[in-house]
Amino acid sequence: MLRMINNMVKICLLSCLFFFLQSFSASIVRAQRFEGSITFQKITMSDTTFNVYHIKDNMVRIDEQNNKKKLISYYLIDIEAKTIVLVDPHKSSYTNISVRYAEKSKDPNIKVSKTENQKNILGVSCSQWIVKNDKEKTQVIYWVAGGEFDFFEQLLRIQNKTEKKNLYYLQIDNTKGFMPLEATERTLVWQVKMAMCATNIKKAKLNPSLFKIPNGYKDINKY
Repeated sequence: MLRMINNMVKICLLSCLFFFLQSFSASIVRAQRFEGSITFQKITMSDTTFNVYHIKDNMVRIDEQNNKKKLISYYLIDIEAKTIVLVDPHKSSYTNISVRYAEKSKDPNIKVSKTENQKNILGVSCSQWIVKNDKEKTQVIYWVAGGEFDFFEQLLRIQNKTEKKNLYYLQIDNTKGFMPLEATERTLVWQVKMAMCATNIKKAKLNPSLFKIPNGYKDINKY
């Protein structure tokens, strides 16, 4: 009987330890997850625009701004549910965007180099990754920050945009937790075609209302 009681006590202690470790691990993951806003400036051969990424848990809001930083529209993206809503604040309307999730696939023309080069961007240490496509005569140089951006790869797959900086990034292995704070698209003779760089990073607790469709906005899919 005494041995049975001791065994039951051991089982209870092990169960408590297991659940404690699970909770502790989950709290560490939450603590390492970025919450706040990151502003990017994007320069192409024809225009300059700004995108502001607001990140909270599994939600991402992307504000699209013109060259005077005036808000044009914004996207509400649920990373877990894999949904995108485009909101037009000027017309008080929104629409659900059909998602074509980008599955993993390898391009044989792509060569990836994760260099040992380091650079500081807005106080964040970044590593240089280079992706080259000889067939398209293009390369993209990324400076990536790591550790707290688990959402980013999934965000690119949900958006599934055809920009080379997105397509090339998805060819890189082991990107979990990383996010580029700078990306430059060049030809193989070093001509710049696109440059994107973070201009502001602000860690902060964001109001959940930032990721909700405002009351009174019309769903244009119904009209």
